[in-house]
Amino acid sequence: MSVIELFDEYDRRYLHREKQYFRSLAAEIDDVPSDAPFAVDLGLFDQNALKRETDTATRKLVRSVERWLRDASEQGVLFT
Repeated sequence: MSVIELFDEYDRRYLHREKQYFRSLAAEIDDVPSDAPFAVDLGLFDQNALKRETDTATRKLVRSVERWLRDASEQGVLFT
């Protein structure tokens, strides 16, 4: 049983939506490699630390940063 199931059905609609998708997000992120080659090349992240990282929220952040950097680069942003 999840914590959300402890609440009455009526009261659940007032809870933050973030918490409701966290379980599926965690499973999705666990399947994603925790490396971020673009961010590592720029010196933002340590590759060895990323390999050891298991925290879901941190892995989500790393993935978001990596995606943002790649998209910015594709739009012509130059990182120095």
